[in-house]
Amino acid sequence: MKTTKIRRIISTALAVLMALLVLPVSAAAQAFADTWEKTNPYKSSIGRYLAMPGQYIVKSILLPQLLGDLESALQDVTEGLYTNGTVNMVMLAQRSIEFVISQGSGSSRQFLRPFKIAETIRVFADTKEKYGDILAALDTVKIGGNTGATSASTAAEWAGVDALIAEGKLDWGVTDRESFMEAAGIALRPLLRLLCHRTLNFRGEDGVYATAIIPGLEALGCKDIMSLEEFEAAYMEAMKAAGPTTGMMADITAINDKMKCEFALAAILNPILNLLEELQADPQGKLISLLPNIAYRRGDITALLGAGVENDGQTTKIFESLGGAFGLDLSGTFEEVLEGALAGLPIQLPPIPWDALAGAGDLDTETNTVIADEAIVYAVLTGYVSIVMDSDPQGVRNLIEENMEIPSWASLLVFFLLQGVMFLAKV
Repeated sequence: MKTTKIRRIISTALAVLMALLVLPVSAAAQAFADTWEKTNPYKSSIGRYLAMPGQYIVKSILLPQLLGDLESALQDVTEGLYTNGTVNMVMLAQRSIEFVISQGSGSSRQFLRPFKIAETIRVFADTKEKYGDILAALDTVKIGGNTGATSASTAAEWAGVDALIAEGKLDWGVTDRESFMEAAGIALRPLLRLLCHRTLNFRGEDGVYATAIIPGLEALGCKDIMSLEEFEAAYMEAMKAAGPTTGMMADITAINDKMKCEFALAAILNPILNLLEELQADPQGKLISLLPNIAYRRGDITALLGAGVENDGQTTKIFESLGGAFGLDLSGTFEEVLEGALAGLPIQLPPIPWDALAGAGDLDTETNTVIADEAIVYAVLTGYVSIVMDSDPQGVRNLIEENMEIPSWASLLVFFLLQGVMFLAKV
């Protein structure tokens, strides 16, 4: 351990020395200095000279150390995600959600009952056989008949599910992403079934999927997003598989009860899981490529977080409700949600330069996507680091010491070298 720390100190010192002595005269220095001058007010000759080493320290020393924690966190998230416990948490997240569904001349309150999960398992031979133990367990918590549920009876059913989980009776057999998606899709069938209900504004050109979910996923940088046309085709296929319909409201509702609506979960979750895997493979490179587009389209992310289905004058916010079950406050703008998430850091962060980041690339008008210019992104981040160091120098020192696993005196050396570069760059 001691030898490792000594090597880390030496390598860090050499990296800083190279940043100060070699990089300013490199071929890349002039190009970066030009970028720095365009994005920062430090335009003196010494500022231009020291811009490149400052950026190098941020890019090659600070960010890799700080994002090392992100890589570890993403690994923990991935390993903790594909488990029976997560499926049960997702299932329990439905307990506080209810809808108002228009039916004929009136409307009715629709509760997401555990009983409905059992019913959808029972309907299909493949799930009935595979999840027979889950079915038998959920049958024991049913209160009353298939209709006429109240808030009290639904709450009592969910309390019964809590007991089943505590007793270890809800084992979905999750071992990987594929089995997780299958189990989560079944556990969320009550919610997914209602989202696909014909009277809610989730589907269609003006629906939540087209106006909030697709743009929000694009803003996050997700790929392979299911188009609205593909989503509608999957819905029609699921409806067709559920049985023939005459088109009457009661008939359509009965068919809806039998539909496998897991395609709706896959449409939302698969792009996010793919993005998590990309971030895990290359945290720094991927994050740098995503930041400008996230900044430019952060309003779309706010719309995604606040997406809600409306019917009969009531709005049910999907992600806010599900997030609350996991202890996540997703209310407010994306900036506010992120600020709340970062509040626990041992450092006082000044406002994030969203507009500067949004301009750190080229806008593709056809896709409304900002293609990141790495040099500009790093220039903006280097300027931001200098502001952070001015506002909370002790917090920066603590982060350097903690994340680089070096002694206090070594973190002080790195801090002063970085601070000196940042200071002189402003001269």
